[in-house]
Amino acid sequence: MEFISQSGVNHKVQRLYIHWDITTVCEYKCSYCYAIKEYDNNWMRPGNWKNQQKVIEELSKATLPIFLGLLGGEPTSHYKFKEMIDQIDDKVLHHDDSRLYITTNGYKDISFFKNMKTYEDNKHYILWSWHPEYNDIKTNKQYIDKLKLMIRKGYQSKINIMLHPAKKYWKITQDFIHECIKIHSLDIHPHFIYTSPHETVKYSNEFYKEFDFSLKILRNKEFIFKTKDKELFLDDINIFKNKYNKFKGWNCWNNNYEINLYCQVNQFCFEEKHNIKKDYFKDIKKVYPKICPHNYCSCDGLLKIKKEKI
Repeated sequence: MEFISQSGVNHKVQRLYIHWDITTVCEYKCSYCYAIKEYDNNWMRPGNWKNQQKVIEELSKATLPIFLGLLGGEPTSHYKFKEMIDQIDDKVLHHDDSRLYITTNGYKDISFFKNMKTYEDNKHYILWSWHPEYNDIKTNKQYIDKLKLMIRKGYQSKINIMLHPAKKYWKITQDFIHECIKIHSLDIHPHFIYTSPHETVKYSNEFYKEFDFSLKILRNKEFIFKTKDKELFLDDINIFKNKYNKFKGWNCWNNNYEINLYCQVNQFCFEEKHNIKKDYFKDIKKVYPKICPHNYCSCDGLLKIKKEKI
């Protein structure tokens, strides 16, 4: 049997991974942002809180544990953000294997993060993103303080440091990487910028020379790719480069779901978006593999779904 799966983390097949765009409001307008293009005229729109409460209610009924992610836009800009977290804590995270992660670009003042709850249950994560187009020496120092604060408050933290191909951003990026390395319990991920689901922007040889140390030290071997002849430990860039993401006809244990700004849900790659039906998540009692219909797996996140070829 050939297979690919995520390495180094406790990724459970019988758990629902739900990625929810709760707002498209964002204070940044990064040149490489895919979400701006995806939402087009509906960018910079707040979510409908009444409908979102109905989503939380349906999530609370789930039979399987849930790993729920709040995305956007900038989720911390949601006008009911704290109330939403409270409701998710009370209604959704009751299963031992359920988790919540919040994405943020960290733009909020440190006072906002000081007012967030403290946890000791290892169920709360923050996926930070650092954008060189919007950070400098001053904001980097503030960012480091926020990272340290939230780790102390019990949030497991990972940071995606966006690697810009433009040389003018390289020094500030390297400086920030080296400051992050000093922070205990922070998972650091140098993040390449994608032009499509299967390609990165064109990085120069000078770029790779500049970031050689950072890439070798920090790029995790996130995926196991095993065949009858070999077993490889790869990161997402090598998977795309070597075209190991050809899975058409393979079994795909697809347990990833997306909920968009309009509270519509779809199972990643397989179904059309539709309004969440009553007991939708309750009725998913077990994850079964489906046959992958696509020539390529579409992103590094999807590669974390277990795939196998019998």
